[in-house]
Amino acid sequence: MPKLAIIKTQPSSSSVAAFIDSIADEQKRKDSLRRCWCFSPTTELQVSSDGERETPNYQYQFHKRKRKLLIIISLYLSGWSSFFHSRLVAVKNWGYSVMNRGIQKIKVKNVLLISQSSSLVRLVKNTNLGVKINSVMRYLFNFIVGTLLISQNLFGQVLDVAPTGRQNILPVEGGGITMKIDSTTPLYKLIERLNGNWHFLETGKGYWIGYTEDMFSIAARGNVSIQALTDFFMTTQNRKGKIGAIYTLHLIGIDRQIVGRFYEKFINPAARAALLKLLSQPEFTYPIMELLMRDPWKSDIPYFFEILQSGSNEETCWPIINSLARYKIDLPITSNLADSLQNLSIRLKVENENILEPDFDFNGQIKEALKKFRSQYPEKINVDENLFGDDLSKYYKTKLSSNLSISNFLSSLGIERNNPFSYSDIGCKIQYFVDNGKLNFCTISTARQRLINWWNNLPVEEKDKFK
Repeated sequence: MPKLAIIKTQPSSSSVAAFIDSIADEQKRKDSLRRCWCFSPTTELQVSSDGERETPNYQYQFHKRKRKLLIIISLYLSGWSSFFHSRLVAVKNWGYSVMNRGIQKIKVKNVLLISQSSSLVRLVKNTNLGVKINSVMRYLFNFIVGTLLISQNLFGQVLDVAPTGRQNILPVEGGGITMKIDSTTPLYKLIERLNGNWHFLETGKGYWIGYTEDMFSIAARGNVSIQALTDFFMTTQNRKGKIGAIYTLHLIGIDRQIVGRFYEKFINPAARAALLKLLSQPEFTYPIMELLMRDPWKSDIPYFFEILQSGSNEETCWPIINSLARYKIDLPITSNLADSLQNLSIRLKVENENILEPDFDFNGQIKEALKKFRSQYPEKINVDENLFGDDLSKYYKTKLSSNLSISNFLSSLGIERNNPFSYSDIGCKIQYFVDNGKLNFCTISTARQRLINWWNNLPVEEKDKFK
């Protein structure tokens, strides 16, 4: 769904998702905390927004009457169905709070929390009693932290269930919702509703799109809806109506079947052709590319270069350029880096590294990192001076860590080559390439020209492979 920003701090991994997936409902979080023996919400830390929903975060403390409790271990056993999707959360003296589209660190007092796959283990250490766990226990805990994985929410204990892939089922955290299909309302009236005050449904996961029942009902009419949606997009003056049309076309494209987490199967060529036709609309290139890149088709490439070679402005071209990394083609940008380049590192001065301030200057920090890399490694790194006058972090916001390598820098910018988490992230407005062993950070304009030159010099038989 459309987003104003993706916000994250280091480490930027989905491994912490299970710890916070239940925080979207504030009352549910409070109720869950009351049922937990040793935690209680005390202070609202801050409220952040992903553009459509605000998510409160809480600080935790021990109940005073429970101070005599040294260790609480609660083990909830269940099946192994989600074992291979399990993750690890280990929090000691600090914790992560991950919003639907972001990651923040929040303070947690004297707590070590571990959860396993379909099981949950809680270990709570009260250091105020002056009691220390002996070395054997510490070794045991370290072993557990290194081996146990988790795919279950910490407080809500909701399994991260894989979607069924059946038609008309909207996957949400812990299961799915059967969408009601309206087969009686005329198609044009259903489409007109997209001009209304609709909202994406909450799925609990940033990678699952919360299509509405109207979208499912329109998509259920099949290919007859495609031209009607395209005409609607071109005639309506309502921006929300246009966004609704784009996402409904995508829902038709995947045949109303939502299957994976980092994989999606787009199977309707007519729906894809409709989205590609709308791609040249500057205001909507970004959300359309976010959808197309979820399942990249090599047949998209000629359409992309047709736009790049046209007079389209940079706002239209840069989402296309950054998304090309998903297509796994050897291009003159987003180059493979040798270890000697990937491991180059700098130190940044970062205040409150573990806290994401609402007024943080993401754009300024990226430019500071570029300057430091250039000054510290002038023989190995070059930075285009024009980057410092551009808005590099328009939609994709990232707070960099103080100890920063090139590899982590590219990952944080969302432009790293072959990043499994680039499923639908276009990243920052910047590109890079390697020339004669030297890493060059360049503007989108430079990247565009390099791509056009590559395409123009590509033999016809090679271009035919993209048809």
